Amino acid sequence: MQNVLIKITGCVQRVGFRYSAGEMASRCNVRGYVMNTKDATVLMEAEGEAADVEAFVQWCRKGPPGSKVNFLDCTPGEVKGFTSFEIR
Repeated sequence: MQNVLIKITGCVQRVGFRYSAGEMASRCNVRGYVMNTKDATVLMEAEGEAADVEAFVQWCRKGPPGSKVNFLDCTPGEVKGFTSFEIR
């Protein structure tokens, strides 16, 4: 299992990024959560098999149509044992 913390900045709010990320996580078999923060970034924690997490991170670099990802910081984290992908 691989667990990563992902912080994304850019034009990523109000474009359905959280919901699109939730759908993509389901397709990639990734568990975790995604939420908007007060400083206009998106914060996610994702857990799954290494190849699945990598595919999800690659999708996050582009995001859904209409988003403009300026920066993506991906940091390895500890396994938390999520069972689904929560949108917060």
